[in-house]
Amino acid sequence: LESAKLLESAKLLASAELLESAKLKDEDNLSILVEIISCHDLIKSDIFGGSDPYVVANFGNHVYHTTEHISKTLNPTYSKKYNNTFVFNGTKKELIDQKGFLFVIMDYDFGKEDDPLGEVRISGEDLIDMLGNDDEKLKIRPPTQFVGEKEAGFITIRA
Repeated sequence: LESAKLLESAKLLASAELLESAKLKDEDNLSILVEIISCHDLIKSDIFGGSDPYVVANFGNHVYHTTEHISKTLNPTYSKKYNNTFVFNGTKKELIDQKGFLFVIMDYDFGKEDDPLGEVRISGEDLIDMLGNDDEKLKIRPPTQFVGEKEAGFITIRA
């Protein structure tokens, strides 16, 4: 039992060292925990000046993960309560070929179509570089229907 624990510890250390040195091979399998922490200064989408934001993480042409919405805020802080974490399981090549993840910030609208508030792409390379580092604050690009808006806020993510 003790030797199994030592072997597991050695594997984890070897994985950490491999990631640290960024010498990943294309076929190497990855398990990356991604945490959506918060958004700040989002665009006002609702009539009363707020939004009900949630985040959709797209991988390729598929929805990979969706958080729960938080009501009436332009500065949501996500937690486990709002389903803010997911694990990417795949190879380095898949992550890079699919151009990483596209995070789309949406405004939940009961009874009608939800509105996009903006988006940000994190490339596969950037996501790998984020591993074990501090939280990453990224500028959100405004959606096309907000013509003239130069700012759409920020999203903070950790990997």
